[in-house]
Amino acid sequence: MGRVAKYAATAFAVAVLFGVLGYAGYRYLIPETGLNTHSLGLIAVQAGTESDDLQADAEPEYIPVIAAPIGTLGVDAKIIYRYHYLIDGHVEVNAEDAPYFLVGLTREELAERLSGWELVEFSSQLAVFERRINARRTERYTVGVLDGYVAVFYDEEVNGSRVKELTEIPVDAFSEDELLRLVTGIRVAGEEQLLKVLEDYSS
Repeated sequence: MGRVAKYAATAFAVAVLFGVLGYAGYRYLIPETGLNTHSLGLIAVQAGTESDDLQADAEPEYIPVIAAPIGTLGVDAKIIYRYHYLIDGHVEVNAEDAPYFLVGLTREELAERLSGWELVEFSSQLAVFERRINARRTERYTVGVLDGYVAVFYDEEVNGSRVKELTEIPVDAFSEDELLRLVTGIRVAGEEQLLKVLEDYSS
């Protein structure tokens, strides 16, 4: 029994020693490193926050696509044509969507492209053209293309047809700009102006 009591006393002393060393480490070693249970928990939270921030920063940014540069005619723009007929005082307004070959043009480029008109208002969403015509409203035609040739159309049907005249002027030799003008339609008023336009294309 004396030997057993000696072993038990020795084990108890070792346990007490480890307890003292553990307590000393908690009280002295951890404070010297600037760490405690609160700061350890805070570090864990901060680590999680930084990880979340990295994930948030990794998300792609969505950049809006601009269809046309600023200061040019946009893809959703409207074009308005105003006709002032001087003889009878009639004013007619036509509106249409901007054709694809005019989208992206600046004010100066648009005015040059439609040189027979006066550009009185311009923005990315709207272009307003005016023309003063020394004629009556009923004397208006459109010069365009039909079956590969320059053609003249009534703006309103006459005897059930809009075709006034199909000329013998082929369009296959025209420049791209001239062909685009004809495809869009060149609006003229009066026989005098019509003859002048046809002479320009036949020369």
